[in-house]
Amino acid sequence: IKSNFMKLSKTNEERSISSLQSRWADLNKKATKFNGTYLQIKRVPRSGYNEEKYVEEALKLYKDEMSEDFPFLSNWNYLKDKPKWTVNMMKKKEVTKKAIVEK
Repeated sequence: IKSNFMKLSKTNEERSISSLQSRWADLNKKATKFNGTYLQIKRVPRSGYNEEKYVEEALKLYKDEMSEDFPFLSNWNYLKDKPKWTVNMMKKKEVTKKAIVEK
């Protein structure tokens, strides 16, 4: 983790493993929440909406629900198309579908 951070970091600031883990925990929690908000909005197709407008709506809804701006938009843009992230989101969708079918 630390070596990848140093390799990808734009600053050469040294960070401890615990600070990187803490930062990742915060980023992961907020990005997961935002991604859920984004997917919720994308489920309802809207005339005239493009990707940018869906993200804009998700940002507004996130702010309304969390009482803060989403601070990790560039990170989310990077993560959202990664296989590990999309697999996790697909699993959550399957669980939700199963719960609905079982009711």
